[in-house]
Amino acid sequence: MAKLCFIAIAFLAHLAVAEADTCTADDYEYQYTQCDEEGHRWRVSVPSRDCTPGADHNDIPRRGLDCDFECPVGHYLDMASQQCKNCAAGTYSSGSSAQFDDWEKLPAGFSVSTESLSSWELDSEPINCSMHAWTPKGSYVAVLPSECVSKLVYSVSLVKAGHLTFQYQNPGDSAMLFHVNVQNDQCQSANDKDSTVYPKQTNDGSWKSATVKLKSGFNVITWYILGMEVTDDVSPVLVRDIHVTGAAYTSDCSKCPAGTYSSEGAEMCSPCPINTACKKGTQVPERCESETQYAPIGSSECKTRPACSEVDFYQSMKPCVNNKTAIIYSWIEPRICNPTLPGSTQLPAETASIDCMACNPGMYLDPASNTCTYCPENHRSDGQECVACATNTAPDYGYSFVRWNSIPQGIKTMCIPFSADECSNDTKWLTLGDHVETHFARGESAYLLLQLAIPGFRTQNVIGEGRASSVGQLKIDFETNCRGFCQFALVSNETGKEDIIQAWNNKQGRQQYVYNFKQNDSVVVSMAFQNRQDDDLTSVNNSTIKIYAVEVTNTVKGGASTCRPCPKGTDQNG
Repeated sequence: MAKLCFIAIAFLAHLAVAEADTCTADDYEYQYTQCDEEGHRWRVSVPSRDCTPGADHNDIPRRGLDCDFECPVGHYLDMASQQCKNCAAGTYSSGSSAQFDDWEKLPAGFSVSTESLSSWELDSEPINCSMHAWTPKGSYVAVLPSECVSKLVYSVSLVKAGHLTFQYQNPGDSAMLFHVNVQNDQCQSANDKDSTVYPKQTNDGSWKSATVKLKSGFNVITWYILGMEVTDDVSPVLVRDIHVTGAAYTSDCSKCPAGTYSSEGAEMCSPCPINTACKKGTQVPERCESETQYAPIGSSECKTRPACSEVDFYQSMKPCVNNKTAIIYSWIEPRICNPTLPGSTQLPAETASIDCMACNPGMYLDPASNTCTYCPENHRSDGQECVACATNTAPDYGYSFVRWNSIPQGIKTMCIPFSADECSNDTKWLTLGDHVETHFARGESAYLLLQLAIPGFRTQNVIGEGRASSVGQLKIDFETNCRGFCQFALVSNETGKEDIIQAWNNKQGRQQYVYNFKQNDSVVVSMAFQNRQDDDLTSVNNSTIKIYAVEVTNTVKGGASTCRPCPKGTDQNG
């Protein structure tokens, strides 16, 4: 009797195991068969895991959408209804391409496998390769190289030729093979250099990109890793941001990465605005508490504002009014410090009024506009009053910018950002009386330019016999003070295209540079300063250039500080 009870219990246990292995309704997913010669296919229901279909599973194959069907951007294909639907808020889709940047789990279409090479050797003990499979790690998928062949496989059917791009880290610590290959549905490789890649080694945790071309039809992309004589301190290989083009649709919208958000039907996610935070899949950015917290653009969390110090503000000069100015102090924007915390440095008060410097040579202070303006024709000026040139003399025109109450008439300022659409208001040129200098907003990298358009030069001057002639000279008095890399470049379109006249890298002591113009044509000269790129959006960039003087001689227009005698047979008008 006891024996019968044991058999019954064993039988019930077997039934329980068998029942646990039976597929449930949630275990099924819809897939398309491969396209036939006429571009048709079927939608079938297949288990998404290793389970046995139950007797109640009767979902028959149905006619699928034709193979040339595509979903528009901001949509995904709902396989149950076979209709394109809007991506939900907090997600995105580029329509005919697929993006894989969320690695909380293995995305649909991907699979992993491992195999020990020792299984092919009669005298070798098999290696447990389960610890060396490609594994999702949140923002990337990783594998620890070993003497196992580890494969990450992605299968996709394309309606047109495309490509697959991915980012990777390959430390290359030991003898290791890292190979990416593309095959068709017959497991045949394309046998061309564009469909296979051996990713190069990376250093210091940096990421590189690699691309393989994909043909229309079915593609099987495999990332292979094989270590040989692997040491214990081997580093993992990482892959992230896989992007595939040429697909007809995506069956899932991707979650917006941390620091970004989207509304319904989005093609891409937008960076969270300043002083807001977005976790992965955010629909509406969360505002930081304005007095005690801050966040740079594209942040995933709000941070506590620290106490203010002297590095959090800068000085500048007020515009001249009634020939008076003053030094004022401003917070470096965006301000991240909290001036109410104990020990915070307070913003200094405005200084007492001081006299403005005179205008630049050839200019005078126009009382109507309260700005320095060029004197009328046939007049000269030392920066105070305009005086008519005497008979038989003419103004010695040029540009002489040696005083910087404001950006002088004739000079244009520009800012070209490296990453954002436009520069912030706090990245600019500061006029400080005896010089002009650059100032960058917190965490911003950009080119700041001073641009001078010269309408032309007077008659050509010969420097000397056997030497190149000059129609005018450019003189610049400057110095740079840089933390890390910076560059100051002089650019001219004298030859009809933008040419770099001269460039200086990193810190430069105060110096003068002279350039001779050779052609008697109009020319634009740009003085461009580039600070270093910084990934920390909260850092203060202390790299600056100070320009004390910019002078151009022998021009047809501008200002004159002196009048010179007219050549015999000419008058003031030439």
